[in-house]
Amino acid sequence: MFRLRDAKWQDGEPVTATDVRFAWQEDKISSPGTLTRWTADRIADVQVVSARDVRVLYRNGERWDDYALGPHVMPSHRLAQATPSSAARTRASRSTPGAFAVAAWLPGSITLSAYQGYVLGAPKLGRLEIHFFSSRAAALQALLRGDIDVAPWPVLEAESGEDARPLR
Repeated sequence: MFRLRDAKWQDGEPVTATDVRFAWQEDKISSPGTLTRWTADRIADVQVVSARDVRVLYRNGERWDDYALGPHVMPSHRLAQATPSSAARTRASRSTPGAFAVAAWLPGSITLSAYQGYVLGAPKLGRLEIHFFSSRAAALQALLRGDIDVAPWPVLEAESGEDARPLR
């Protein structure tokens, strides 16, 4: 059984055990062959015990050490009665109880701003800009130009990182 923190969605509504069950139910109907569906299929049931308590029952013989311990969470208060188009907009807005909120989502980049109401306290970093590149070469060039500060693995592997010498 899991007890949820006393967290709130970025629209001020509380995160509840119902949100966890709702997310698992949505994941179970996602496309076969996706990681989301595969993870949901490892779980036999998600039971709402109380507003903040949820019980996750795994299928017989399943081990949880190879994937996330439980299902993720989705804002059921915004999605349960939504039409397909409004649900898609809500998912695209990425309403989360997380440390950052979507400030701008443009082709090729997303800007996240610190969420002051985050349950663990506001992040020290006020803003994150994440850029998407069409190739590893484009990411490397952006790094070399100083347009970006970091590029995660496997975008830049050890051998390509040798080429990333400071230009300053």
